[in-house]
Amino acid sequence: MIVLLDMSSPRVFFDVYADSTSLGRVVFELFDNECPKTCENFRALCTMEKGYGYKSSILHRVIRGYFCQGGDFTSYNGTGGKSIFGKKFEDENFNRKFTIPGLLAMANQGSNTNTSQFFVTILPCPWLNGKNVVFGQVVEGMDVIKQIETYGSETGVPTRRILIQECAYSQNCSDYYTCQLELYDRLLAKSRPSIRPIQNDLQKINVNLGFSLIRLVSVNEDDSLITIRGHINQTWNASVLGWNSTPYANVQHIRVPAHSIWTPKIELINPSTTIDSEANHFIDVQSSGHFELSYSTLLTSPCNFDLKNFPFDQQTCTFKFGSVLYDIDEVSISQAIDFIIDEPDLMPNGFYFVSHTVNQKVTFFAGFDRSYDQISIQLNIHRRPTYFVRLINWPGVILIFLTLTIFFLPPSASERICYGVLLLICQFILLIIFAYYVPKRLGTSWPLMGYTIFYDICLTSMVLALSVLTRMLVDGKHYSIERPSNKIRTVFFCHLTKLVGLKRILYATLITNRENEYDTNDLPNNDSAMEPLTSLSNGLITTSDPLVLSSNTISRDITSIKQKVNILLNEHNIHQEWILLAHIINRLCFIIYLFLFSFSIGNHLFHT
Repeated sequence: MIVLLDMSSPRVFFDVYADSTSLGRVVFELFDNECPKTCENFRALCTMEKGYGYKSSILHRVIRGYFCQGGDFTSYNGTGGKSIFGKKFEDENFNRKFTIPGLLAMANQGSNTNTSQFFVTILPCPWLNGKNVVFGQVVEGMDVIKQIETYGSETGVPTRRILIQECAYSQNCSDYYTCQLELYDRLLAKSRPSIRPIQNDLQKINVNLGFSLIRLVSVNEDDSLITIRGHINQTWNASVLGWNSTPYANVQHIRVPAHSIWTPKIELINPSTTIDSEANHFIDVQSSGHFELSYSTLLTSPCNFDLKNFPFDQQTCTFKFGSVLYDIDEVSISQAIDFIIDEPDLMPNGFYFVSHTVNQKVTFFAGFDRSYDQISIQLNIHRRPTYFVRLINWPGVILIFLTLTIFFLPPSASERICYGVLLLICQFILLIIFAYYVPKRLGTSWPLMGYTIFYDICLTSMVLALSVLTRMLVDGKHYSIERPSNKIRTVFFCHLTKLVGLKRILYATLITNRENEYDTNDLPNNDSAMEPLTSLSNGLITTSDPLVLSSNTISRDITSIKQKVNILLNEHNIHQEWILLAHIINRLCFIIYLFLFSFSIGNHLFHT
């Protein structure tokens, strides 16, 4: 006989004697899911918990090829009986039919007259369908029932006294461990990974999804990936797979491999890689039919990184959980109350967590007309900028301050150029270091700190070009012949001198006094006023007197000396004008640099 076992059904047993001879034990399984009131009545009478029951009662009626009847512990002849609900109680249902032998049913005197009397069928009895309530079946000891049948008669009075010596819960296993083994085998035999444990197709299984973050494993900006280790907890109820713990040494729960029974197949919907599988996880199954799948796993998901504010950036990455196998009519997902992200317990990393949000929504997949439950966890992470501030930001501030000191060197100092080139090289090295840490995919859109370093390089290049220009202006061998043009003298010497703070009287007096002199000394020969005297003397004095000749020679020498002195003075004054122009340009660029320098310092010190 094939017996269908129900994990949630209790078992009871009878120890049966014929007179003083033991016939063995008969174990019944009760269909408490279908007939809870009838089964509770029979169970309580077996355990004697009400103070009365089947213990020491007899089977007063045995008909061969039909049934064995008992349960009259008040009159012992079939006319008595007593239920735990009173004298009589109603029929619950007639869902079970008399199609197989070994069925346990209530004996009655008509509709809704059930008490404590019962009978066990020996053969199929279809004529009893709809008349008597079937509430259990024999799972062990059918041979004992056959032996009892041999003591029957046509009138139903047994030839020997059939006594129920002992009755109680049936202990299905000898100890706690063997009970776990039996429950394990029965659960695996009854469950299938692809079949939902439900009682009808309209039943929906609700899954509570919990999540806690263990640590942030890695952040890959180049590939736009984030990897975390999290603890996922899934719980759901499937009462058809529960059991009564009393007959099983009070085993309240067991653990079975997740791939061996049905699971809701909730997983990361937007994964980049999958590492863990159900083959590595176990489900805790409780006797009430409560299932809990709890495990730790690595989760890698794409994340759209916005590095505009690198290294002071904050990123938002989303992990989407759901089932792509079961739609919302089969499996619904709800957020558990234990969504925990505990920052103090997280392992240290280059990022830290600012906040997290959990959203639940119904989503649709392209090409499917069904909707699916989905839970999204948004993690807001912030980069720890200390390393980059010390490596890049602070050196950048120091270099831009050193560039400022170039203006404190004289415009004629050649060290300005060497100093500027050295600072420019250092800033390029800093830019290369920064580019090493920035993802290559951002080549067309750099962070603001990269633009700040490039801005500093442009400022240093401007200062270096200025140093070359002022060095050329103060070099007398290039500009001592021709003075600055009139427009340059007007703009720089008249308007910009006070603006840049040059109030030196010598320079102002030099320029004012020299204007008329340059107008009268534009001729190539500066002693033209003496030419008439020279001609007159040459025409009037024709003597060969040595004294006269000596006087003429001295006059010519004096005239030549005066010409050379005037040329030297002119060159010196022109050179002084170019030097003054260089100082004015240097001061003007210094003011402009201070203005641009303030923006650079602001980006370095106050950039967030």
